[in-house]
Amino acid sequence: MGYPGPIQINAQFSLLESGILDIVYTAETEKITISILHTIATLISQGKNDFKHELKINASTFLEVMRD
Repeated sequence: MGYPGPIQINAQFSLLESGILDIVYTAETEKITISILHTIATLISQGKNDFKHELKINASTFLEVMRD
């Protein structure tokens, strides 16, 4: 994938009792490198167009990349 050396990436997914999905990423490398670990999710129901999803991201800033 273009990294300057081996990289070991782990993702831990946990569903908390409060119903929150908790995702923790870790990565170890042998050489200094940049990595951007993230999740992509499709929130479309099978054949339905009932888009009533809510997403809360606990962040102080964000970068808007597309405006629809």
